[in-house]
Amino acid sequence: MIAALINYIEGVSPALFKRFAIIWTFVISVLSLMPSRDINSLKLVQIEGLDKILHFVCYMVLSFLWMGAFKNRQVSTKYIIFFTLTFGGLMEIFQFYLLLGRSLELGDMLANSLGIFLGIILFNKFINLRSHV
Repeated sequence: MIAALINYIEGVSPALFKRFAIIWTFVISVLSLMPSRDINSLKLVQIEGLDKILHFVCYMVLSFLWMGAFKNRQVSTKYIIFFTLTFGGLMEIFQFYLLLGRSLELGDMLANSLGIFLGIILFNKFINLRSHV
């Protein structure tokens, strides 16, 4: 099962990864910049810390997709880390300054950062596993 997943991910073209990365970046932007009244109307299950888990997963997927978008190019991982961390930081700053009823939360930024690094680690692990098979 895992080998099949690795084969599938390895076979996805950078162009397709890039399309999904752009779409996912847009989705995160929309969700991040929604006013709090709209977020509350989604009526997600009220679980303590759920928003941090969502931040973590969203940014893990984001960094994974951007790694795939540049997997055949000589783009350093540090540029993807810089882009995704900056993007996440800007979303938090915009939430604070655009008067959306949202706030800048360091916990969200930490969850974003941890997700980014795990996404990159997982992507690199898939690549490394593939090269040793």
